[in-house]
Amino acid sequence: YDYAPAPRAIRARVARIEAVCRRHGVKLADAALRFPMHHPQVVSVIPGGVTPREVARNVASLAARIPKEVWRALKAEGLLTRDPRTRERKKYGQPGARKRFQFSKR
Repeated sequence: YDYAPAPRAIRARVARIEAVCRRHGVKLADAALRFPMHHPQVVSVIPGGVTPREVARNVASLAARIPKEVWRALKAEGLLTRDPRTRERKKYGQPGARKRFQFSKR
């Protein structure tokens, strides 16, 4: 939906990440698929393969060995940083930041 070419800065960052992965003999796709698993609240990753070939490729990517040095090198080069997003504020009259308003009958 409404896709546009990636900005030059994003493409340059991806190229730097890919170069680090290549230095360590790791495919970028393998590292990208495993990256979310480093967060303590993530318990699974669903890659979404449709064809048997895609499923086999995802299984192989998840089984690939990613050395810890890859993550250290990415952090050292400033390519992995803390997420700058902040928690969304709670809205008045809502039990959570994203839930709908709750109206009560009187």
